[in-house]
Amino acid sequence: MPRKQIWPFTAGAALAASLLILVAIVTALAVLRRTIDWPASASEAVTRALIVSLVPLILLVLDVVVERGGALEAVGIKFNFSQVVTPSLGGLAIRTNISGTIGQPIGDSDTVTILDSLKEASSHDVVIIDLGRGTDWWETRLLVLLAGAVRMRRPSVVIFVAADTVDGTFQGWALPEDLLPLLLRTDRRYQESYGAASAAASQWALVMPNDYPLNGFSGLASRYEWMRHDTTGGRNELAAEQVLAADLGTTIEHTSGSKAITVAGLQQLFRNVLHTDAIDETSPSDQQLGAFLKNAEPYIAATHRGQYLRLIPQANGLNAILRSICDAWPSKTS
Repeated sequence: MPRKQIWPFTAGAALAASLLILVAIVTALAVLRRTIDWPASASEAVTRALIVSLVPLILLVLDVVVERGGALEAVGIKFNFSQVVTPSLGGLAIRTNISGTIGQPIGDSDTVTILDSLKEASSHDVVIIDLGRGTDWWETRLLVLLAGAVRMRRPSVVIFVAADTVDGTFQGWALPEDLLPLLLRTDRRYQESYGAASAAASQWALVMPNDYPLNGFSGLASRYEWMRHDTTGGRNELAAEQVLAADLGTTIEHTSGSKAITVAGLQQLFRNVLHTDAIDETSPSDQQLGAFLKNAEPYIAATHRGQYLRLIPQANGLNAILRSICDAWPSKTS
């Protein structure tokens, strides 16, 4: 009997595993709903639980297909992840140094332009940071972007590319909430500016946009008081990040200069949280499938000869596999 290549157990084990996974996840969701007031509209979570529970059966079917045909494409199943189209996860390319003047320390007027970039970034799920050849992005500007992403909860994923072998070469993706603490930890001045900017925004949040506290504002809240208003005179929702950018410009960029992020520096900073697995759409179907199945993260990047194309959610990838099996299976059983 040929050795199983993907699912090493019996068909009964696959069915049992699927049922156990489904029961465990649904039970966990029920407990969460009771203990932490899980929202009633948890249909998406249940759907994902169902998809995850099908993984053992999917692997079993793939083994059967491989045994019958010897190769996936030979039996009509083509796993081409270039067909997994998710426009919202293609990513917004953030302009170099979030629109600051290239090579120049940030000034008060630059913070307005940076604010526009932050607003645009917060309207997308994924942003792309192009490090270029290692001189285009500064740590201080990345800090501002990450601070806004964590506080606003969008964008939820940051993609890093660089001019490595070719322009736009994929370097990895990560969650802002994982990146921010690591970057803050590298320089005490980052922590001080971040704390001072947060304190300023907190002072402004305690009063109405056109009011002042009895004892006045203090610290950065006093120095950059004009930043608490948006262009209409209302509350500036990104005031904390605008003040942070201004203070980093004053305390770091204008004095000692900011450190540029190279490819090597990126790995050194974020090695433990940077996800570098990718599916290259020019690879054979078997290799694309193998790369996807080895990935245990909620996303995997799609590339073309190393260049970043899009981010594929795990559920979309599983759907693509199921769709390919369903399309090819009737011709094998007739």
